[in-house]
Amino acid sequence: MTRRWHTRWDWSLTALVLLMLTLGLLALASAVRPLGDEGRQILLRQVIALVIGAGALTVCALLPPRFLERWAYAFYGLSLLLLIAVLLKGDVSHGARRWITLGGFRFQPSEPAKVSLILALAFFLSGRKKRWDRVWPWLQGLVLVLAPTLLVLRQPDLGTASVFPAVGVGMMVAAGLPALYLFLLVAPFLTALASLFWPLSALWIAVSSFVLSKRRLGIAVLVLYIVAQVGVAISAHEIIAHLEPYQRTRLQAFVNPEKDPQGAGYQVRQSKIAIGSGEWSGWGYGKGPLKALHYLPRQHTDFIYSVVGEEGGFLASGGTLVLFGLILYRGYRVARRARHPFVASVAAGVCLLLFYHATVNIAVTVGLLPVTGLPLPFYSYGGSFLISSLAAVGLLLGASLRKLES
Repeated sequence: MTRRWHTRWDWSLTALVLLMLTLGLLALASAVRPLGDEGRQILLRQVIALVIGAGALTVCALLPPRFLERWAYAFYGLSLLLLIAVLLKGDVSHGARRWITLGGFRFQPSEPAKVSLILALAFFLSGRKKRWDRVWPWLQGLVLVLAPTLLVLRQPDLGTASVFPAVGVGMMVAAGLPALYLFLLVAPFLTALASLFWPLSALWIAVSSFVLSKRRLGIAVLVLYIVAQVGVAISAHEIIAHLEPYQRTRLQAFVNPEKDPQGAGYQVRQSKIAIGSGEWSGWGYGKGPLKALHYLPRQHTDFIYSVVGEEGGFLASGGTLVLFGLILYRGYRVARRARHPFVASVAAGVCLLLFYHATVNIAVTVGLLPVTGLPLPFYSYGGSFLISSLAAVGLLLGASLRKLES
């Protein structure tokens, strides 16, 4: 490695990620301690995934942008094939097909699909010959986002499926998506959410239609918008009616967690108790009583932030937020300073991926969102997620390394 390469490497971002990984392993070690031998096996598998992920980070950081651009659609196509393979031959667990075994290695294809979407959409958005003042190119980008979203929904995995539109639409906004087009892209998702309560859905369609009418787009466009929104509301209501029982339970628990504190609302209720009991400085590392007594469900995966809050208090839970904020700030600076559109879009996509996962996971643990099953980056147990997260960080480090290249 040349001296110039060393001077251009983002050592601050590297140090932040290494610190987060260290704290994550410590939190996981504490969370799995009550599980005995099973817990030690979980921790060992996480360490192995960390080693593999470090290799993926190094490779992704050193690959030149031209190579990534050339093979972006190939990676994306392979990810779609793996998602289709999961639906056909995937391992069934808790009523869902999310895992596949290849050559004795079991992994979750939806995780690398997130990284491949970032590359494919960054390549698409960096095209200089497209007419970005028209809606058609943005709709093409939306198709890239919807393909993995729909395949993951079929597994079904609502939480992971929500990552693709969140990251994809965010990347389009970073690339200059006009406000009107953003409204048209986001409106169906808001209508689907509002369909949980029919009066709210009707009110949203009426208000959004009124706002759109002020843009003077014509009666035909307005009628088409209203018809499409009503169709989305009806379809979303039907989908919700046919959700798996555990998914309906999660939504009901979010609306009223105290209605069934020992059943549907148990996870979030215990999580909030654990975080609140930590107060300012926590019970001390490894001394969380709710964790030790197994009162915290999924304390080494979806609810590991509850362990951090219980044992480290506000200092540890708040410090975790600060570290995430610093990583995202470094990534934001890379995206803003990058001269090549592809490099800038990749950096923005990685930041959005980490931000969405961290925000949703932490919001779930404090009861601000329904339980989604999204893990916390660098902390939650999960080999596929850890490897994919480190690969994404590698792309961000590579973008930082080449941000001044045009």
